[in-house]
This record gives sequence, C-alpha cells and structure tokens, in this order.
Amino acid sequence: MNNSEINRAARKNGKSDKAPRGAEIRKDFDESFSEYAAKIYAMAFIHIKKPDDTAELVEEVYLKLLLRKKDFETADERRRWIFKTAHSSIMDYFRIKMRKKIRLEDMKKLSLPFKPDSLLNEIFMLPDNLKSSLYLMYAEGMSAEETAKMISGTSGSVNSRLAKAEELLKKSGALKNTDKPQERIKASLKLISLPDSVGKHIYYEIKRKFQDKAFISKARLSYRKHILDRYIPFIAVLCIGVVVYAFLAVENGWITGSKYVESTELAENYGYTYEGEDSTIAEVLEYYGVTPMPSSADESESSSEPEPETVTLESYAGDEEVTLTGFDGDAFALWDELVSTGAVPADMNLTAFSVDSTDAQNEVLVLAFDSDLSEYEDADALAEVIKTDFLKIFPEYADVRIQTASSEAEE
Repeated sequence: MNNSEINRAARKNGKSDKAPRGAEIRKDFDESFSEYAAKIYAMAFIHIKKPDDTAELVEEVYLKLLLRKKDFETADERRRWIFKTAHSSIMDYFRIKMRKKIRLEDMKKLSLPFKPDSLLNEIFMLPDNLKSSLYLMYAEGMSAEETAKMISGTSGSVNSRLAKAEELLKKSGALKNTDKPQERIKASLKLISLPDSVGKHIYYEIKRKFQDKAFISKARLSYRKHILDRYIPFIAVLCIGVVVYAFLAVENGWITGSKYVESTELAENYGYTYEGEDSTIAEVLEYYGVTPMPSSADESESSSEPEPETVTLESYAGDEEVTLTGFDGDAFALWDELVSTGAVPADMNLTAFSVDSTDAQNEVLVLAFDSDLSEYEDADALAEVIKTDFLKIFPEYADVRIQTASSEAEE
C-alpha cells in the first residue's frame, strides 16, 4: 500500500470520524500509519513469517498507539516509541502467546505477498534475537546506540548480534565475502512489502475498533493485564526475596533483633564510644532501650535446671565426712542411705516412722527402731547424729523423736 493511497483513505475516513481524543490524535495516527506501517510489517515478518499474524501485530501496535494517553513531544520520540513497541510485541508473540515458530519448508507452502530471494530466506531462519538489530540498523539505518534503545540492550550487544548474523549468513552461502553486507541485506529486506489490500484492511479495522467504546474499554483492560503479565515474574522473584530476607533477618536478629545487646556492640550499632565502668554502659543501654546481654553464667542459670543440692551429714562412725546429693525420698530411704554410707550402725533397723501433729506449727518426726540405743557405745551421740541428719534432710519438721523397743520415746 503506497503512501498516496493510505493518505487518501485517511482523508476520506477523517471527514466523518470523530475519534475519542480529537482531530489531533487522528492526524498523528494517519501520519504514523502512512510512514511506519509497512516498516513494522517488514520488521515483524522476518520474525513471524506468517502474513495474517504479521498483519494482526501491525494492528496491535497501532491500537496501542491510539490507546496511549501521553502525547509525543517530537517526531523522533514517536518513531522510537513505534519501533520499540513493535519489537516488544514481536517478543510477546512468541513468549506470552506461545506461538510455534515456522520453518522454511513450511513457508514455501504459504502464499506470500512478495517473492523472497535466497538471502532473505536465510534471514528468516536466523535466531530471533538477531533479527530486530539486523533490520533496524541495515534497513532503517539506525546507529548501534539508537538500536539498543529500541530493543532494551546495549550498543555492544547490538554490534555483537550484527557480527553473528553476518557470520551465519556467510556460512550459509547466501552472503558472499565480496558483498557489502549492509547494502546486500538492506536490498533483501526491502523485498518485504505490505500489500495494498492488507494495508487498507488494517487501517480501516483499526478505525472501526477505535470507534467502538466497548472495544476500547476491553482493550485498555487487556493492555493493563499485558503489562502486569510482563512484570509478574519480577514481582514473584521480589516477593520470594523479601520472604527469604525476612526469615533470615528474624533468625539472625537483623530487623527485630534480640532484646539483648553485648556491650562491645555499642560503638558499632549506636555510635557510642565508651570507657570505664559497667555503670556507664548500663546508662547508655537504658537510654537506647535495650537490655545488657547476660553473662554466660547468668544465662546458663536462667536457661538450665537448678543443680541438685548437696548436704553434709553427721556420722556416728567417726570424723569421716558423709555427703548426700539430690536426695528425694522418705525416712526409710534416708535411713538406707545412712546405713550404706556408714553414718549409723548397720545392724540398727528403722521399723516405722510417723508424724506427731499435736502442735500443727511444730510437727515432730517420730522414728521407731527394733533395738535399744543403749546397746550401742555412746548412745547419746548416736541419737544426736540421727536427729541432726534427719532434720537436715527434712527441715520442715521442728524435731525428731526416737522410739525403741524398750521405751516409748527417747529424745
């Protein structure tokens, strides 16, 4: 479709159309379509290689142009936006829509609106990441820096892609070493043309859709969803990163922190240089609302079970010290311990024990034995040892009373 035919169609349509955003938008669209529609078609075709799908992509780019709310300040800004949007739409064609890439033998079965030469057929088969750079620099004459902005890359990567493309084309035999690469490739790319009938159909279809308010609303929602779909992977990665960081921060006390802080961390964490007594450090800690880190001894005491109590007992046998650690039992168990350690005679048997609660405030532990204490040397000393040891283990009693077979009680 040549420029004069597109312009005539645009003028004819512009007399009766009332685009939602006014005559200025219609004029901008008409100029853009006349100047860039065929170029976008060629750029997209070397990727897609299907006439109908390529025409749909051109239509998609111009619908995005009409839906764009912000005006272009210069013609160059509009040109950059159109080619950049075209490249993004081409990438989305394969990435989001999951279209199957067509092979060269499949292309021969299609009815193409132009006749490709051998070099153009090889360009069709190049990797997709090389094609946009090749078209924009060789067919449109853009610099490496300008091309990099169109494809969101760097000038170095653009030059590398061009070198790779030329290498592959020479390797296939379609591009000879004697050829001037830019002129030869540009001539082949110019063979791709937008048919007049297809151009008119795209133009009027865009105009028709843009007058449909329901379609415009749906298109805007779809465009927002498209933008969201593009950023969902990045948002997901960001969320995972935040969750991982939060977990590590809580585990290591980076955010919530410990309620404790070591005194050596004061200068690093709070910018306080301290010297001298602990009282000075404590004042600073109180000022910042933190609690000093307990010493290892204090921490172990607070976090572990209390150590079993060790009691030193009196011994009737002599001066040898007798100790009892962690005792937990009744009077019989204690007597067995005293016998086993030699604190009391082994042939003396405790037959019973009871509690005299006559005075509730001063209960007395009563011990009954089957032998008389007088049978043993220094009976008074033996009685004193028994009373003393039992009161050490059972301090809840006020006194211990000893009963033998020959007496009702003996103190």
